[in-house]
Amino acid sequence: MKDILNKLCNFLDSKPFIYTSIALLWLFIAYQTYSRDNLSDQIKVQQNQLTELNERISNDKEQINVLVRDGQSTYKTVKEMEKTVVSLSRRTDEVQQYQLDQALNQKREDDNRPSFEDLSTLQNQMSTLQFQLKDLNQRVYELNKTNITAAINKQHQTSPLSITVDSPAIAQQKKPVVKTLVPPFSVLGIESRGGELFVSVAPSKSYSLNQIKLLRTGDSYRSWQLKSIRTNAVVFNVGTRQQVITIR
Repeated sequence: MKDILNKLCNFLDSKPFIYTSIALLWLFIAYQTYSRDNLSDQIKVQQNQLTELNERISNDKEQINVLVRDGQSTYKTVKEMEKTVVSLSRRTDEVQQYQLDQALNQKREDDNRPSFEDLSTLQNQMSTLQFQLKDLNQRVYELNKTNITAAINKQHQTSPLSITVDSPAIAQQKKPVVKTLVPPFSVLGIESRGGELFVSVAPSKSYSLNQIKLLRTGDSYRSWQLKSIRTNAVVFNVGTRQQVITIR
């Protein structure tokens, strides 16, 4: 364009004024046409830029909408996670409380449970009591044996029968004498076991511990049936008779 103007100026310098005016007018029109075309191009460029800007704004709106939707979804997810965390925290507290209660209960049971030393002491005490009970039973057995032996010796040492002759009238008035039955065994004593009374008996002659029998009411030993147990005596049924044996 600059070269064209230079050529036009050189041409006008060699021509009359009328031509110069016409040239200037043409130049003005050409400039206006050029300016209009250039402005049209600029307007198109700006329109294209506006179109691109609108497209970018539309795309940005879509992206913003996507981000908003993602943000809403993320917010819901965060809320759900918060609820889950609260539920897990509550559940964890319950589990910890349960474990603490179990540990406390186990500790109470361990505290109340006797130790090995306590069990050993208790076992030693039980052994001592069993030994004392066995010794006491042996003493009772010896005492009963002594009493029974003394009673038997006393029965054997009774005076012999004296024979007297009475008149017939007096003889008719006398009643027959009932002979006391001697048991074919020895009554050692009365024992209480579990709230029930028993009578311990053994052979009259020498015997061992395994020969001692315990009789309860209704039991029989050598055809003698135990009917009842009194404070210091026992009653046996022997056939149709009853025999009371005093225990000293």
